[in-house]
Amino acid sequence: MLAIVGAVVTLAKARKSSLLGSTREELQVDRNILEKLQDEIKNEEAERKHDEKVKNKQRDRIAEAK
Repeated sequence: MLAIVGAVVTLAKARKSSLLGSTREELQVDRNILEKLQDEIKNEEAERKHDEKVKNKQRDRIAEAK
């Protein structure tokens, strides 16, 4: 009887441990995706700001030419 209880406890611990391992892996994957998206957003914002500066310079040059 004690051996059966010990086997059940061991199996329960092993299952829980592997589930936690999978969860950690999924969290790392999710974190990597979020960091990639964050980098893409920062790059898009920087590109937008650059384009805005270029347009402002062009507008200023046109205004000076008049």
